[in-house]
Amino acid sequence: MKKIILFFIFVVILLLSLGGCGLFETRNPTPPDDNNVLFVPPTSEDIVIDNFLMAFNSKNIDNYCQCFSDSFSFIPSAEANLNYAGLFDNWKIQNERMYFLSLVNAIGNSNMLDLQLNNIKYETQTSDSVVLFADYIINLGLADATDTKYTGILSWTITLTNNGLWYISRWMDFHSESGTDKTFSDLKARFNS
Repeated sequence: MKKIILFFIFVVILLLSLGGCGLFETRNPTPPDDNNVLFVPPTSEDIVIDNFLMAFNSKNIDNYCQCFSDSFSFIPSAEANLNYAGLFDNWKIQNERMYFLSLVNAIGNSNMLDLQLNNIKYETQTSDSVVLFADYIINLGLADATDTKYTGILSWTITLTNNGLWYISRWMDFHSESGTDKTFSDLKARFNS
């Protein structure tokens, strides 16, 4: 009988000591990392566009690269192809990652990166691909730098893959009608490292 009483006392003391240590108390959730932007599974071409804009503007390198297919290719503007001879030959997702990483590092945490797409037009649509054109404006939040604005027209071929998700497989860059501004191609060349 003494053993049962001692065991009971031991259990009560153990439970009281555990209750006082906060083991069963809820904790406040850890605040999310600012760069931890949600990447929505791209089940439509519109989600690809939204993911791309969100990743670019929030400077999220991983989400940015998830917007591209494994067979991604980039075709620069004609002017950039002449100005940066050879740079864009065989430009693939690895080149895209390196340029964007360099851009994000140059911008830093305290400066903004702003991309806007306007006049989005779907030119060709099939069951497994879409070609769209859009005007773009990029503003780099670098107060002490030149060349902080880039404009042009982009064409994306967005394709449906075997896993049922859509990705940018081809990106073509063009000067806007004025043809005098720097383009995405110039931005990629500037931050190519």
